[in-house]
Amino acid sequence: MKQMTLIEMDGFLKGKCIPRDLKVNETNAEYLVRKFAEAEAKCAALAAENAAMHETIAAVRSVADNSSGIAGWHLNGDIATWEEILPEINDIETPATDALLAEVRAQGVEMFAECAYTLEHHDHAVAFAAELRKGDRQ
Repeated sequence: MKQMTLIEMDGFLKGKCIPRDLKVNETNAEYLVRKFAEAEAKCAALAAENAAMHETIAAVRSVADNSSGIAGWHLNGDIATWEEILPEINDIETPATDALLAEVRAQGVEMFAECAYTLEHHDHAVAFAAELRKGDRQ
């Protein structure tokens, strides 16, 4: 999903050009409603992931606050590891955040591709952007 430039958006709103992802028989209003809905869905997914991470952080702080003033993380009288205190901490997944970051990286590479000096550099940059979107490269 490539972001529209200001010039492209101006042309679209004035009826002089159409976006490349406009569906067949889709009106301009329907297109904009769909794009805003997609953006809202991404924001909601990111907010949910971040809320889950904040809950995890609160749980860790709670454990740290209950250490009775003794230095270190304690569990059953012994100094505990992260895995013992919060086993699911290594299993936190953030697919929406990862997808958003991959998209931002890919857009940066595509911006480079637009100003590449040679066709070969352009083709390599476009291929690399596609790899970033798939998650093959980080």
